[in-house]
Amino acid sequence: MEAAEVAILLAKAKGQKEVLIEGDCAEVIQALNNNEPDQPCPAFGNRESSHLVVFLITMAHSVISGVLEQLRSIHQTDQVNLLAGERKESEKLNVTLSLIQAVVEDAEEKQVKNGAVKAWLEQLTRISYDADDVLDDWKTEILSSQIQLLDDDDAHVSEKLWSCLFSLFSCFKSVVVRHDDSSKMIDINERLDRIVKDKALLDLNERRSREEPRPMTCLRVLDLCDSYFEELPDEVERLLHLRLLDLSNNGEMEKLPETVCNLFNLQTLKLNWCGSLKKLPKGIGKLRNLRHLELEGTFELSYFPWGLERLSFLRTLSKVVLDRDGGKGCQIGELKLLDHIQGELIIEGLGQMADSIDAVLKKKDKLRSLVLRFSEERQDADGEEEKRKRIESVLDGLQPHTNLAMLKIERYKGNRSPLWMSSINTYLPNLVKLELNWCNQCSELPALGRLQNLEHLELVGLGSVKRIGCEFYGLGSTDGTSTAGEDSVQSVVVFPKLHTLQICYMEQCEEWHLPFRRGVEIFPKLRTLTVHDLKLQMLPPGLGKLKSLEELNLGGLKLFQIDDNVTLSAQEVAVFPVLKKHTLSCLWEWEEQGDEIKLPIRRDEEGGEGFIMPCLQVLSIRGCPKLKVVPHYLFSPTLRSLKISSCPQLTGRQPCLPPLLEELDLDGDTGILSKSILPLLISGIGSPDHNENDYPNLHSFSIWWSEESSLPQGFNQLTAIQSLKFWSCEFLDFTPEYLKHLPMLQRLEIFGCPILEERCRKRESWTTNSHIPKIVLNLKDFIPE
Repeated sequence: MEAAEVAILLAKAKGQKEVLIEGDCAEVIQALNNNEPDQPCPAFGNRESSHLVVFLITMAHSVISGVLEQLRSIHQTDQVNLLAGERKESEKLNVTLSLIQAVVEDAEEKQVKNGAVKAWLEQLTRISYDADDVLDDWKTEILSSQIQLLDDDDAHVSEKLWSCLFSLFSCFKSVVVRHDDSSKMIDINERLDRIVKDKALLDLNERRSREEPRPMTCLRVLDLCDSYFEELPDEVERLLHLRLLDLSNNGEMEKLPETVCNLFNLQTLKLNWCGSLKKLPKGIGKLRNLRHLELEGTFELSYFPWGLERLSFLRTLSKVVLDRDGGKGCQIGELKLLDHIQGELIIEGLGQMADSIDAVLKKKDKLRSLVLRFSEERQDADGEEEKRKRIESVLDGLQPHTNLAMLKIERYKGNRSPLWMSSINTYLPNLVKLELNWCNQCSELPALGRLQNLEHLELVGLGSVKRIGCEFYGLGSTDGTSTAGEDSVQSVVVFPKLHTLQICYMEQCEEWHLPFRRGVEIFPKLRTLTVHDLKLQMLPPGLGKLKSLEELNLGGLKLFQIDDNVTLSAQEVAVFPVLKKHTLSCLWEWEEQGDEIKLPIRRDEEGGEGFIMPCLQVLSIRGCPKLKVVPHYLFSPTLRSLKISSCPQLTGRQPCLPPLLEELDLDGDTGILSKSILPLLISGIGSPDHNENDYPNLHSFSIWWSEESSLPQGFNQLTAIQSLKFWSCEFLDFTPEYLKHLPMLQRLEIFGCPILEERCRKRESWTTNSHIPKIVLNLKDFIPE
C-alpha cells in the first residue's frame, strides 16, 4: 500500500479496533518521531496494542494535492456562493500551495539529513490538514444541500413551500458557520506565509516531479471487522471521504445508525456475518455512490428500507429483503434500475406481489447466481386457488437472463413450474447449478434433462411429486423427441454434463424410471448420487449401468435391493463398475437372511455371473434395524474402509472382511459384532477361509458408543493396528496388558470412557505400555504423572 494513497490508523487493543481520524494524524507523526519504539504513543494513551498497523501520509505533496483538488472542485460548483472574503482567501490559498508544492519533492529528499527541513514538512502537513478540514465543511454543506434538493423532488407542493421557508431561515445559521470557517482560512494563509518565508532560508528548490501526486487527503478505508461492538462508534460519521467501510463479523450489532447515510462518498459497505443485524438505515438511498453492499450471513435481517432504486451504481448486492405488507420497505420493482448488479443476488420475502415483472431480471446480464426465496403466506380473505395463481404469476415474472449460471428456488407454493422453465434449455442455456428446495405443491418436475451445461442438480422437499419419468429427462413429445421406446433411433444425450444429483425428501415419489433404450445415453458423467426419503420399493432398473458413478448415498428407503433382472452386455463386466464410496443409512425394512443372498447379475453372451461394485473402497452401513447379514457382494476385494453403525440384529453369519481392509469402525449396537468380531475374521458367507494373519493392512480400529464392558472377542487377532480409538464407551474396562499384542500401535485415543480414563491416570497401570508413543485422553495429550 502506497503512503501517498491512504491515511489509516487501525489499532487492535485487547480485541477491539479503534480509529484515529485524519485530524489526529499530525499528533501521530509527532509521536512516532519523538518517542522510542517501545514507548507508548500519546495518540493511544497507555492502551496496550497487541497489533498496530499505521499507514500515514508522509509525503506532504499528497496532502497539498488533495487540498488543491478540493479547491478546484468547490470553485467549479455552481451551487456555491462564497461569502465576502472567502473567495479571496481560497484563491490565495490556491496560489500559495501551488508555489509550495513545487519545492516539496526537494524537501522530502533533504529532510532525511536535515532536521530543520523535516520540521518544516511536518508543520506544512499540519497546516494542510487544517485547510482540508475547512474545505470538508464547505463540501459537506454542498452535498447536504444537493441531497435535500433531490429528496424534495418527490415532495408535495406544500411541503416544498415549507422546505423553502426553512432553507431561508437556515441560511442565517450557515452564515455564522461559514464566517467561522472564513476566520480559520485567514489564519491558515497567515501560517502559510511563514512557511513560504522559511522555504527560502532552507534553500529549497523547485523540481519537476516524475509523476503526478495523487489527491488523497482523508481516510478512505476503514476496517472494523471483528470489533465486537454493539453500536457503530460516533466518530465514523465524521469520515466524509470514506470509500470503504468494513463492519463484517460484528455479531452483536443489531442496527446501523442513520448517520452512516451521510457518508456520501461511500462505495463499499461490508456487513457480512453480522448475525444480529435486523435492519438497514432508512436513508440508505442517499448513498448514491455505493457500488458494493455485502450482506452475506445476515440471517436476522428482515427489513430493507425503501430507496434501493436510488443506488443505481450498485455492482454487488448480496441480498434484498422485500416488504410484502405494502409498507415503507423495499418493493421488488425497485430492482428495475439496478442493471449493473453482478455475481450473486438473493431475493427474500417473495409472495403475492403483483409487480414481479417490474424487477426486469432478464435484463441483468451480469448476474450469475440467483436465489428466489418465498416466504410463508399471511392469512387473508382470498381463496387458496387465487393465492396459488398469484404466486405462480410472481415466479413467471422473475425470468432471469440467459447468462445465469446458478438458480435456487425455495419454498415456492405454486402447483406448476414457471413458464420460462418449460423451455429451460432455451431460456437458461448456461445454467450450471439448479436447486429446487421445499416446493411442496409442485406435482411435476420440469424438463431438465436437455440442459447442456447443467453439472449440479438438487431436488429437495418436492412433496407432491409422485413419479420421475420421461418428462423429467426432456424426452416428451413437446420437444420432438419420440418416446416410442426401443424403436427410437434418434441419438439423445440426457444430462450430458451432470456430475452431482441429489433427490431427497420426496415422500410421495413411488416411481423412478431411467430411460435406458437404443439411441438414448443417460447421465454419462454422473459421479455422485444421493437418494434419501423416497417412497421407492426398489432402486430404478439399470442404475448399476451408470459408467461414471463413483459415490452412491442411499437413505430413508424401505429397503436396499438391486434389480435382479439386470443383464449385462458383452461389453459390460460389472454393475456399478467404478463405484468407490457407498453409504446405506436408515433402511428401515432392509433384511437379508444370508442363505438368500446371491449374485443377481447375468452376462448376455458368456453366461454366468457378473461382478458387483468391483472398485468399492469405502462402505458405511448405519441405522438398519432389521438387517441380519451384510450382503457379501458389498465386501468388495478392494474395500479399504468399513463402518457399521446401529444395526442391532446382525447375526454370527457374516462375510469375511476383505483382506486389504485398512479401517474398521463399530458404532453403537452392532448386534453380535459388539461382542465378537470373529464372524468377520473367520470363514464366512460367500468368502474363502481366512486365518488370523490375513489382515496385515488393518491399521485403524475404532469403537464408538458401545455399552459393552469388555473388548470384543477376536480383537487379539488384529496385530497390525497402529491407531486405536474408544469414544463414549461408558462401561468399557480393560487393562493395558490387553494391548501387548499390538507392537505397531502408534496412537491410543480415549474420550468419554470414565473407567478407562481412571486407569490412564494411574501411573502403575500404563508404564508397562511405554511402546505407545502417543496417548490422547479427552482430546488432550496424556502424560502419566
